[in-house]
Formats: sequence, structure tokens, C-alpha cells
Amino acid sequence: MEKQFLLYNEALLFKELGFSQLTLAHFANGHFTMGLTSNSDKRDYESVATPLWQQAFEWFRTEHKIFVNVSGNNYYTCFGIVEPKMEVLSYHREGDDNYGVARLACLKKLIEMVKK
Repeated sequence: MEKQFLLYNEALLFKELGFSQLTLAHFANGHFTMGLTSNSDKRDYESVATPLWQQAFEWFRTEHKIFVNVSGNNYYTCFGIVEPKMEVLSYHREGDDNYGVARLACLKKLIEMVKK
């Protein structure tokens, strides 16, 4: 189940970007924990809400008008990003059929775009 959620470092960056939606999991003192939470909850310990991957991509779409598509087959994975100015950014890695690699690379690119 944990693979359905962002990793700790990306969840922390999301918190820095202002992500405050309810999530089904969080990192408590760096450890993955299931339980409804948000980054605005007050806790006695360090807590970082971690969204599902699809929740993260939806957040970029609703909050920043950035649209994403991650896809692949047995030969490659790729992602496409379209931002508000309709500029298309894309990533293509020949021979890498790991969807998780493309999904993480896409998320990192989105975070980089929003931080600018």
C-alpha cells in the first residue's frame, strides 16, 4: 500500500509548496503511517502528510493548472507536462520500462516548475 503514496522527501517538498489537503497517510517522525491527516494538523511530533500519487498530480492540475500524463510500455516510459502557457515539456527514456521511475521524475519536474 505504501507504494501508492509519495516518498518522504517528495511529501516534505509538497508541504513546503503549501499542500494542505487531507491525506490517508503521513510520515510521523520520518516513518510511514496510515491515518487521515493534513499538514495543518497540530501534533506533538513531526508529521508530514503524504498524498497518493494521483492526488499529487490532481493537486498540480487544480492549484497550478499543470496537466500531466505518465505512460509506458515494455520498451520505454515517458511523461508529458503541459503548463498554463501551453508549453509542453516531456521526458522520454528509451529502454526504461519502469513506470515508477517516470512517475517520480515527472513529480520532481513539477515541483521544480512550481518552486520557480
